[in-house]
Amino acid sequence: IVLSHAAGVGEPMPVAVVRLMMALKLASLAQGASGVRAETIDLLQGMLANDVIPVVPAQGSVGASGDLAPLSHMTAVMIGVGECFTPHGRFPAKVAFVSHGLEPVTLGAKEGLALLNGTQFSTAFALAGLFEAEVLYQSALVAGALSTDAAKGSDAPFDPRIHLLRKHRGQIETADALRNLMAGSAIRESHRVDDERVQDPYCLRCQPQVMGAALDVLRKAADTLETEANGVTDNPLIFAEDDTALSGGNFHAEPVAFAADMQKAYPASVDSIPTSANQEDHVSMAAHGARRLLGMIENATAVIGIELLAAAQGCDFQAPLASSEALEAVRRLVRAEVPYLDNDRHFHPDMEKAIAMVRSGAAVKAAGAVKLPGIAS
Repeated sequence: IVLSHAAGVGEPMPVAVVRLMMALKLASLAQGASGVRAETIDLLQGMLANDVIPVVPAQGSVGASGDLAPLSHMTAVMIGVGECFTPHGRFPAKVAFVSHGLEPVTLGAKEGLALLNGTQFSTAFALAGLFEAEVLYQSALVAGALSTDAAKGSDAPFDPRIHLLRKHRGQIETADALRNLMAGSAIRESHRVDDERVQDPYCLRCQPQVMGAALDVLRKAADTLETEANGVTDNPLIFAEDDTALSGGNFHAEPVAFAADMQKAYPASVDSIPTSANQEDHVSMAAHGARRLLGMIENATAVIGIELLAAAQGCDFQAPLASSEALEAVRRLVRAEVPYLDNDRHFHPDMEKAIAMVRSGAAVKAAGAVKLPGIAS
């Protein structure tokens, strides 16, 4: 069953996501409802400890009956078949095991099913997307505050009284963060009195409402994924205290699909590809949705990186007035990598540097004097 289901295709999953998938599987098996032996759990733990990570193709799961294909590739390595990434490169499983003092396991009754069944692939991808989405949200906060100053926008729309009346937590916290990021800005103070403009454009004024709503969605997704990460999604389940085995549907990854789709522009869970001669007639598409989430986050990361460039240039135009201490630190970060634009030049390298600042969280760290809200509720 393991080798016949190790039929994934496509590029290998990112090593970090496979590592997370293995940790989630380990946590599920350790709850004692899957009917596996201690030595099988020990091997999975030993692989993680030695950074022996299976090569797992990214495509092949529909998120029902468990993530069978990707988890089969993981399990195949445990029995000595397939390939691994190690700190020293990519090697056949048996070679990697020998060099790290590991021995393949001979699976016992139920153990193949226990290792193959589960939503750990989909959940790992969705969690990876969630963690990146948190960094993206915080980077968008920093870029948004810098853009507001660059456009000589007002911080009045971030007044807490406005947002307390609406009562959405994400909106309240986002407004607080934007206000704190701009605190002490000489640019802002320069037009606080006698500014002829009545209101800023929506893109500046409505940041708390838009980004706050996004934060609320991320937190809902985080709650679902935290529950899933700590659950048992095997089938059948073994209840040793009652000497009972029960078949159910915990392998169906619909909660993961919805959590991933909450964070995306187009939900994958509206589609379903029936499998097993229509016995598995409704599937979650969680794996597909969770993988697509990472791609969408990468696109949004590029947008925020470009905004950082524009906002830094806009604040430069306001000299000798300076922004707040936190936002000036962000502007200096940008200028350390990308010089002031005073004439046409090849702009792609500048964009890549700014995008990297967002992807790595460097822009958020630069504004570290201000605590930003995140997915932890």
